[in-house]
Amino acid sequence: LVLLGAALSLESALAWEFNGAHLPLWPRHRVETLVALWSVMTLVTAWMGRRAGGGWRWAGFAPVVVALVAAQMGFYRWDAAFAPLFLNEAFLPYLLLMGVLMAAARTRFKDADTAALATALECAAAVLLAVTTRLEFVRWAEVMEGLTKHDGAMLAGAVWAAEGLALTALGMRPGRAHRAVAGLLLLSLAVGGLFTELPLHADAFRPLANLSFLCWAVLAVCWGVAARLLRRSAETGGPASNAQAGNAAAFACLMLCGFALHFEADALWRHVLPQAGVRAHNARLYASMLVIWPVVALLAARGARDCGVVWRGAALAPAAIGVLAALGMLIDRAYLPASSWLFLNDAFLPWMGLVGALCLLARADYGNAGKAAAPTLRLGAAFLAASALALEMPRWAGTLTSLDSRVGISLVSAAWAVEAFALIWLGLRFRQVSLRAGGMVLFAVTMGKVILFDTATLLQYQRVLSWMACGMLLVVAGWVYHLFSARLLEEEKRAE
Repeated sequence: LVLLGAALSLESALAWEFNGAHLPLWPRHRVETLVALWSVMTLVTAWMGRRAGGGWRWAGFAPVVVALVAAQMGFYRWDAAFAPLFLNEAFLPYLLLMGVLMAAARTRFKDADTAALATALECAAAVLLAVTTRLEFVRWAEVMEGLTKHDGAMLAGAVWAAEGLALTALGMRPGRAHRAVAGLLLLSLAVGGLFTELPLHADAFRPLANLSFLCWAVLAVCWGVAARLLRRSAETGGPASNAQAGNAAAFACLMLCGFALHFEADALWRHVLPQAGVRAHNARLYASMLVIWPVVALLAARGARDCGVVWRGAALAPAAIGVLAALGMLIDRAYLPASSWLFLNDAFLPWMGLVGALCLLARADYGNAGKAAAPTLRLGAAFLAASALALEMPRWAGTLTSLDSRVGISLVSAAWAVEAFALIWLGLRFRQVSLRAGGMVLFAVTMGKVILFDTATLLQYQRVLSWMACGMLLVVAGWVYHLFSARLLEEEKRAE
């Protein structure tokens, strides 16, 4: 049989060279013929090896090595004479080879001695499916009118996600854990495949209703369904590790949703504001990020309430991206709201949304790390609120022709003093030392600003107003601190 396969291989190669050289893809057809030939030879020799028993069961699969080598040769310069997707002479021989591998793994090897070989055959079929799927979609997109190579790669990533989900579902049965692992790896490969095709839109753009965004949506949905399958498997007696894998898949689903909306917002603002400049585009993109990532963080924290400390801490990752967006807006001077209203604009409200999200995340239970995480989140929210006020007040004062532009400087001092008072009151009300300390530090910064900066730049009546406002707030804060300190001391004595 081996000699017969070799003779047929040489004969088919010579036949394509002498009789099919006029065809543009004859070298390609020669490889496809080898793949199909040795796939059939594998079926025959495997059947004979099974009948013979013993070590011949292993030797009967020697032709599959030749088929896999020939298949690897066909990965280069992938092309087909027929345009239909999958139904062409390029893909069908590989589909035959994958079917042979799966059939052999399912029916020929069922005992414990050959389980490893069955696993290897199924994994080889999964690898062939992943590689040929991407090559076929890229080829098909290039020959179809209205599609590009970029679209084919995006479609391949979505199909990888669907294939990975199918393998994960098949791996939920006992003794099929390798399928679930292969499925999760293929889902991860789909994530990498879509990230390598950035930017999201290569040419035309239609908000949300476009191929690239739909591929990202399919990927996120596949991760979400995989999370439900893994969690259900753990609840119905499956391995306990499936629960953690389900938590990771659910977190990946939310992060992918965030990235998809992030990239879509970037393309949207580039399309809506093509001539507005880099700063205007960055301003809208940062504002979008301040909406997207805090929402993702809150959803991740809500989903991780019963999943352990680790996954509650993982919810801080999208919040950190939101904080980086706020810092980017601050450093790039991209605080450019479209509305002139005070506070009610498309820059300040998203910033306050991030502040609120950090305050809500600070209430979660982070275990031993909570002693440092919660105060850090609260102080970070206070810092971001102070930064937003420092940007909003001068901007609003500059839009009013009836006021001196320097009034915005004194308004910043007043706003900081009010925020410091609020921090001290909240720290006393809820017994949070970090908030009280943050309020005192902000009061000190405000007084330093009034003395060193406002006094030198403002007019006389503006200086008087700044000093009076800060003094009144300090008096009120001192009274509130004295009132609550007495209650705190009484509670401490009772505790002792």
